[in-house]
Parts: sequence; C-alpha cells; structure tokens
Amino acid sequence: MAGFGLSGFFCCFDPFGYGHYKYTFTNDCHEESGLQLNDKTAKIFLSTKGKKGPVSDRLIELLGYIEHPENVPEKPLYRNIENEVTKVRLDPEGRHSYMLVEAKIMDARRYGREEGREEGREEGREEGRKNERKEIICKMLESTSKEEVSKLTGLSLDEIEELIK
Repeated sequence: MAGFGLSGFFCCFDPFGYGHYKYTFTNDCHEESGLQLNDKTAKIFLSTKGKKGPVSDRLIELLGYIEHPENVPEKPLYRNIENEVTKVRLDPEGRHSYMLVEAKIMDARRYGREEGREEGREEGREEGRKNERKEIICKMLESTSKEEVSKLTGLSLDEIEELIK
C-alpha cells in the first residue's frame, strides 16, 4: 500500500484518562499478540487536557487554542483557522453542517450525563445495600457470635470483619 491513512480526533477532555497530550493507535490484532495489519493507518487522539508526553510546543499551543479559542495567538495559522470557521458559520450549507455537528455533540453530552447519573444512582443503591447489611450484621453481633452470623448469612468471617469496619 503506497499511502498512509490517518484519523485524527481533537478532544477537549482526556479520552483515556492517562494525562497524555497525544494517544496514537495502529492496527494491531487483538487475538494474536505481535500480529499487525501493516496497512499504514493510524488513529491519533489529541487532548487539550494533556499534561505529559513528547509533543512539540507548537502542538501544545494549538491544543491551548482549541481549549480557549477566545485567546487567538497572533499567528497566520490561527487567523486562517478563524477565517475558515467564520466562512463555515456564514455559509448556509456549512452552518447547517455545523449545527448538525453541534446537535450531535449536545446529544452525546446529554447521553453521557444520563449514563453518569444512572451509574451514580446504582452506586448509591449499592452503598445503601452495603450499609443496610452492615447494620443488620452489627445488630446480630449484639446477641450472637461471628461464627453464628457467618452460618446464618453465608458470609465468611473475613467478609463479616470487612463489613463491620
């Protein structure tokens, strides 16, 4: 294959949570360690929230601009980006595409918030169940031994100890 394929993603968050400015992925086989597709394609995720990694000062400056577009550096590259964004926003077809992208971003954020809330509710329910078990075990221990509580509940002595800490 003569060419090289590259997909790039600019993220205003850390997509993988390791604090890197840049995450690079190539096509490795998941089932066979060391087996590669060798199709010369890569996916690069750039994060405005990065703090580490060997990247150029120019890339850090670009990511800073993406994170804070109101602080446009006085350089031709950024003026050109601003001009292109303005053109897209003023062009009816470009504006429609821009609005679709914005709507998709808003939908993704809404979905993420809903998913996060549901996870939070589930964690809260689990914590409530754990607290309730702890209260029940503590009440049982007022009148019986840990060994008897273990027999009655099916919990190991270690699990009982962990619960009453």
